[in-house]
Amino acid sequence: MRGMISSRPVAGEISHSGATGLCRAPNAKVSHRSRLTRALRDLSPLQSLLRLALLFCLVLAASVLTAARTEAAPSASCSQLNTDWAAGVTRDSATLPLGTHQVFTEYSSLAPGETVDWSVVGSSSPVGSDTYSNYWASNGGSYDFAGETQSTGSMSASGSHTASSGDTYFALEINAFYLNAGHSTSVTMTATCSEPSPVTITLSPAAGALTAGEVGTAYSQTFTASGGTAPYTYAVTAGTLPDGLSLATDGALTGTPTTAGTANFTITATDANSD
Repeated sequence: MRGMISSRPVAGEISHSGATGLCRAPNAKVSHRSRLTRALRDLSPLQSLLRLALLFCLVLAASVLTAARTEAAPSASCSQLNTDWAAGVTRDSATLPLGTHQVFTEYSSLAPGETVDWSVVGSSSPVGSDTYSNYWASNGGSYDFAGETQSTGSMSASGSHTASSGDTYFALEINAFYLNAGHSTSVTMTATCSEPSPVTITLSPAAGALTAGEVGTAYSQTFTASGGTAPYTYAVTAGTLPDGLSLATDGALTGTPTTAGTANFTITATDANSD
């Protein structure tokens, strides 16, 4: 019976595919596309029996559809951040001339879902002197994390930031202010960027579970997705819908079939993170 699901992972999206409304002979080749059978209203007794058989086959063809997103390559900004900070960056008065010493980097194209984890340690002596260190971690122009050693003589902190589609940039900064000979200060920051965790999205109704339509009778079926980040958008990415039907971006498949026959098509759901 038609209705088998491809187990090959897809990157960035999940497709609804399978077969409905059709039976196959033993050992027949299995299709990987969705089929929606449209039957005529006026049926002979024999045709009615055949239609019942098709609907019974339709129920048996139902199956669960899931797909895991394959790991995409990290963004250029994510890779650059690892190059810049993964091994740790230090500014220490023991190896610096008098003055202000800054390390500042900005990353403007982290992909949604990529996560930056950072940690920082620092010290200065004597407390309250003109020699001290600090750090900043900012998201889109606002300093979400900051610390300094001038008032306490030491600092130790860590944090995490997960990029979203609304982010403009993420920045890391450390400063060592070495203004008095004989005083000391040091600051070290380490940061790493990681890719999003794999996402499994399920599309409903499952492949093979579409009901048969009838020429001249209004048809309505709504697709829903879960497992990713809402909202989802839906589109026909292969094949053609039956004449008279259309798919809205919210997953509603509606219309009135105008021609009897079989239509092959694939519906794809994409979540807010383009998965």
